[in-house]
Amino acid sequence: VLDPSTRLGECVVPATGECIELMLVRLPGPAVKVEALSGRRIELAKVSQVGGDCHFDRAYRFTSLGGFAERPRMQYVKTSNDDKSTPASQVMWRLTLNVPVKVYLNFRSQQHISQTGARTWLSEQGWELSQVASPVSTGVPNGPYTGPVYMKAVDSGTLDLYGSACSEGVYFVFVETDHGS
Repeated sequence: VLDPSTRLGECVVPATGECIELMLVRLPGPAVKVEALSGRRIELAKVSQVGGDCHFDRAYRFTSLGGFAERPRMQYVKTSNDDKSTPASQVMWRLTLNVPVKVYLNFRSQQHISQTGARTWLSEQGWELSQVASPVSTGVPNGPYTGPVYMKAVDSGTLDLYGSACSEGVYFVFVETDHGS
């Protein structure tokens, strides 16, 4: 490893007529990066334990993790529930994916999909209803919450997640990396 304040010829000088062999390593960065377009706090974290926080800005807790418990490659996108007012026509969160993943969206209720415009973007972007059991969380105004789970497999690239547009809150996001990622 070279000191950033020096040049290669200053710290490694080959004998006259000799060559220097270099090996460059490209580090790809994190497997998954998350961003809230609102600027609010968002973070990729280990899946919480029962009783763990759902959000940064609310005291809501998971009372069950459903089908997301004890899956070693599963991570949770911990968000700010104040993003709940983002319209369904606008990008709320952005995931940058450097490895193949399955992304799961867990909505608060059936109404969260049918009355907010979420059904439109889910259909247009190829999300499929999943058989993974929903977590259960506390919350207001209608908690406890449990709702449908949608899934999308993505090889890599950018995945935009659209607005929740729901007074009940934002949907939960879980990300599962493929083998060895």
